[in-house]
Amino acid sequence: MRKKTLISTIVFAIIITTLLANSTLAHPCIQDNERFEVVTLLESSSVRIQNFDWAAAMIGLDMKNTADLLLAYMDSKPGVTQAQLEAHLMQLIITNAIHPAISSKSIVGTTSLPGSPDVMGPNTRAVFNSNPIWGVVALREGHYAQAAAARRWSATSLHNGNGDAFRHAAWNALMMLYIGSRSFVERFATAWEDDGDLNGQPSIERQIDISNNRLGLNLGANNPNAGPMELENMVKNAITSGRGMRIVNGRIVTTNNAGSIW
Repeated sequence: MRKKTLISTIVFAIIITTLLANSTLAHPCIQDNERFEVVTLLESSSVRIQNFDWAAAMIGLDMKNTADLLLAYMDSKPGVTQAQLEAHLMQLIITNAIHPAISSKSIVGTTSLPGSPDVMGPNTRAVFNSNPIWGVVALREGHYAQAAAARRWSATSLHNGNGDAFRHAAWNALMMLYIGSRSFVERFATAWEDDGDLNGQPSIERQIDISNNRLGLNLGANNPNAGPMELENMVKNAITSGRGMRIVNGRIVTTNNAGSIW
């Protein structure tokens, strides 16, 4: 029985590797029946899709909708494997079940956090591709954190101010809540800063972002049973009580409640 299972797994791997080598999955114009053959194989095996650029495939798609569909699938299938989750994500992409994304220009602070796959740089894409399921959730929480910062802080505080500190901390806290892997969250958030460096980000901005990311990461890790709004409030309290970092007149100082709306 074990030998038969091993042979089946090897066969699945050979088929998928061959299809990937021929770019069967990578091009949107491939035939639906070819795509579904791969998805069907993956759904019934433990073989993960290898060397596929998930980040590129997600461009133009709505991460909130994608994450919601994936989380609902996980809830409906206790014990679901990583291979099955990735196969389901592939199926969502193939069947156009995911809504098109809102225009990047209409996403608050798109260049401040990766709320959309369109703005990920090479370092962030690499971490995303290492676990596309968690990557999708990370993007969704980036979008949520940006929206929460815009609701709770004045526009003038959203760049290097208290609102900026809140946004980074909230993003990391929410990622910890829904992903649960400290290692992945840390790698994803740091990769985003690495890409910022490639785009000329000042070192002082990286310094405060990394510090605020760590603040949120710790809040999320230390409060695993908190709900999203509860975590948001914890982050807000941490920022207003001086536990975050911001830049004033070219110097790093602690955060306060300046610019707070609610």
